[in-house]
Amino acid sequence: MAKVARVVADHGGNITDVNTRVIGSAQKPIYVMLLEIQLPSDQDPSRLEAALDRRVEAELRRQGNGHHSPAPESHVAQEAA
Repeated sequence: MAKVARVVADHGGNITDVNTRVIGSAQKPIYVMLLEIQLPSDQDPSRLEAALDRRVEAELRRQGNGHHSPAPESHVAQEAA
């Protein structure tokens, strides 16, 4: 979580809500993190999304789990101001 929060902060964002859960089976758990993030209006959400994808991919490679885990998926939904 700390590494994700660092990426968000580096893009000027603020995490306003977090929900985590484990899905999948006991043999193949999949950890899911849902974040609600506020970004400044001058920030492009797609840049944050790409940075989060890179951070997760790097962590999976570091742990040696990249070939066993599904590809990370991030989705940035924009809310009208």
